[in-house]
Amino acid sequence: MTAGKILIVENNSSNAEALQLLLESEHFNVISLKGRELLNEVLQRFSPDLVLMDILLDHDDGRLICRELKQLRAQQQIPVMLITAMLEKDALLLDSGADALMFKPFESSNLIATVSRLLEANNKLA
Repeated sequence: MTAGKILIVENNSSNAEALQLLLESEHFNVISLKGRELLNEVLQRFSPDLVLMDILLDHDDGRLICRELKQLRAQQQIPVMLITAMLEKDALLLDSGADALMFKPFESSNLIATVSRLLEANNKLA
């Protein structure tokens, strides 16, 4: 039995793979995307319980994508956790509406705890 479905949006393949392996080791069902090209299609088809997205994507800003998702009725209830290597003051310059923000490098246990907390809080809303 899986603990939930997580969509990773990360342009760095190594980072995406490491996140996916970590989350799958905790029994999450995980899909990774390199950018926003297939995001809407995957959101509809996969119906994730959480989106884990890097802020710095090749041609996009995860904060802007998060804000767009939070404005769409069909996706606004999906928790979004942004991850970044940006300095905190820079990451917070643009309001994203994200449910959580984690700075790289981070401890695996902190990531899992935050993911679990977001999923648990969202399950209470459902």
